[in-house]
Amino acid sequence: MIVNINSSRGAGKLTKYGKQLIAQQMYKKGRGYIFAALLLKKQEVFGSVVTQLLLHGLENILKGGLLLADYEKYKPLLKYSKKKADSIGHNLEKAFSHFEVEFHKIKRGKKFDSEIKELNKYYQQHFLRYGGLADIFLSLDSLKHNWTFKMAYKIITLLDKKRS
Repeated sequence: MIVNINSSRGAGKLTKYGKQLIAQQMYKKGRGYIFAALLLKKQEVFGSVVTQLLLHGLENILKGGLLLADYEKYKPLLKYSKKKADSIGHNLEKAFSHFEVEFHKIKRGKKFDSEIKELNKYYQQHFLRYGGLADIFLSLDSLKHNWTFKMAYKIITLLDKKRS
């Protein structure tokens, strides 16, 4: 069964419960991407696909966590906007900075900062998602992401405790 949903502006307002469901789904999908990345990582193949799944999952769990914390505040910031300096878009460093403000228990380390800064360059430009010149000139399959996996685990653990 296919359901058509008209989500044009002005069609209605989400209830608090509806907003919570959207935030939870973003978080759950993010977890799913991260778990898929873990499964592929164990196979030791498709390095850039593992990294893409991990980073896309990280983006979703960070944004889902922000929406769970304050939907009204963060929903307008999720999409990139030149007009809003604090908008997030696909910038994982910005997403994490906002997350740190909301969830003080998560702290970055120098190794994670260095790793996510490097990965964010490729992720923001969609080099990991699509085939292109980056695959010829850069070694995308060998990008390091161990600290990012560890941070994703910390975030998932924190948000799972908050949700229960």
